[in-house]
This record gives sequence, structure tokens and C-alpha cells, in this order.
Amino acid sequence: MPSMPDEWVLRDTVGAGDAFSACFIRGWQQNQDLQTVLDRANQFARAVCGVRGAVAPDLNFYAPWRV
Repeated sequence: MPSMPDEWVLRDTVGAGDAFSACFIRGWQQNQDLQTVLDRANQFARAVCGVRGAVAPDLNFYAPWRV
């Protein structure tokens, strides 16, 4: 699971719910352990909250979340 930077700052919550849902549904469809799916979805939503706007300006932001 990707790690969060020590200096994380809340910038914008736009897209956090969508990020959580997308990550959750993907893990659930792959029959992953529920706690793992929830942890990963929560981390992805938190990461999205560290970005201004609903989409990160650098698509490399999403690379660690593609599994």
C-alpha cells in the first residue's frame, strides 16, 4: 500500500468520495480482504484530499494506486 508523506496537508475534499468508492469497488470485485480494501480506499481518499481539485495535475500521482 502506498505511504503518505509526513508533511501531508488537507487541500480539497472534492473527489474524495469518488476516490474511496472507486478503490473500494475495485478491491471488492477482486475478492480482496475487506479490511485491506477499506484501508486502501481510505488511504486513496486521503491522498486525493491532499490535491487541489478533483484530479491531480500530474497523472503519476495515481501510479501507486494502480495494482
